[in-house]
Amino acid sequence: MTAAREPAPVRIARATRRLVAMTRFYREALGFAVVDQFTGHAGYTGVIFALPGGIELEITQHERGRSAAPPDPDDLLVIYLPSSSRVALARARLEVLGHASVEPVNPWWRSRSVTFADPDGWRIVLCDGTDR
Repeated sequence: MTAAREPAPVRIARATRRLVAMTRFYREALGFAVVDQFTGHAGYTGVIFALPGGIELEITQHERGRSAAPPDPDDLLVIYLPSSSRVALARARLEVLGHASVEPVNPWWRSRSVTFADPDGWRIVLCDGTDR
């Protein structure tokens, strides 16, 4: 654990069986800063990322490798970026790292964003925030 810090007003918490791959995806491919990490907390190891808008994303893995239900293709984490050029840069970085975009189920997202799946299959939508 790192030193005490002010908690974010909102934290999204998700379980995984692939913590290393998930950490690499959110830190390296999406560029989210790690604000905290922990191990051995009641059988859990986890990483907490800072998302835009003061929101945190906590990814945890239980030592017993609990199984999680696969996400529905409409379970989305939507990230609004400040411009279409920032969306293009994020997309290019993800593609260089070997991540291919996926077709969104909801057609509303098709012309407004690009969608990727994280290592667990949860979909991340990168959207131009000026197009809200």
